[in-house]
Amino acid sequence: MTDLEMLKYTKKIKGLLESGRGRDAFEEFDNLICKLKVDLSMKEYSKASDRQALKLMQKLTSKKNSWVISNYLKIEDEYMYWTDAYIAVQLKLDEAWQDSLPIYEGEGYPAIRTFFENKEFEDCVKLMLSLNDVMYLKKTVDKIDGHRIVKLDCYDMNGEKYNCSFDVQNLENLFTIMRADELTFKANKKIGANNNIVNAFETENEYGKAVIVTVRNYEGGERNE
Repeated sequence: MTDLEMLKYTKKIKGLLESGRGRDAFEEFDNLICKLKVDLSMKEYSKASDRQALKLMQKLTSKKNSWVISNYLKIEDEYMYWTDAYIAVQLKLDEAWQDSLPIYEGEGYPAIRTFFENKEFEDCVKLMLSLNDVMYLKKTVDKIDGHRIVKLDCYDMNGEKYNCSFDVQNLENLFTIMRADELTFKANKKIGANNNIVNAFETENEYGKAVIVTVRNYEGGERNE
């Protein structure tokens, strides 16, 4: 939608309101929202660079009042591990990250590697997302209690549909860290209330593997794909 088209729409809505045609104004306003969402859905985004991924990790590991473990990388067997309890990653060792981020040397770091060892996906569900999808959700899903929660559809091998809900910010962080433009997520099928998948979803690409947990969906904060 061009600026001129936007101006015409807003003038039309204003005229309808001034003439007391509130119902027609709301209908036109809904049409305007739909057109803007179409424009947003067509916008193309470039996947994060190595530098952008590192800058995000520097930001995430320097957050105050966060879980202390999330302020560090753990290096083990030529892999880098990190978690904030919402996403967890197992990445190939990168000297730039090792030199630029705090490394955990103490005891008691969660055994994140066990999330990724010998994982079998037999009776599972899958979901494919692109960076464009995630950025569209970021711009169109309203925040509720400080979070953008989206409910998406996922499918098992028989084509049966299930629900899975995520925090959009967690999805964006994961895409940036993995420097991905598209990812396929899969989870072993464990079904909770309302046909929701309650297991965490795993994904991988050339940089490593990642896990993201599902979250409780808020009424009104959902969008089905």
